Amino acid sequence: MRTAVAILLMLSLTFQCMVKVAIVGWYELNKDYIAKNLCENRKNPKMKCCGKCFLRKQLKKADDSNDGSSKQAPGKNNKTELAEFVVPQKMKLPYLPKCDTHTYNAAMQHMYGYLPLSNIFHPPSALC
Repeated sequence: MRTAVAILLMLSLTFQCMVKVAIVGWYELNKDYIAKNLCENRKNPKMKCCGKCFLRKQLKKADDSNDGSSKQAPGKNNKTELAEFVVPQKMKLPYLPKCDTHTYNAAMQHMYGYLPLSNIFHPPSALC
């Protein structure tokens, strides 16, 4: 039962993503029929449309149907603009001298210590 629900859910999510691919695939398979019967520019062979106008309309219709459901949700397409941060006058920051932290200072050596803990780096003892 769980696998059937999982497969159904996966197919429904995949269908949303694959609608445009299916429209383009249907267009490629029926290109001759669309160019002869459904194309808006079939009387103008110089344009060499070959049904691309029909494909464009179908893709736009599929896109609009997807956007139609999102237009119902309030706040989905609302833009929020933030006011720019404007400083009215030039700010003076206090002068901080650049410190060179890479120099060796023997007076500060007592503040730093490193002792490797060798007693924790050993294999575990066998419990009896």
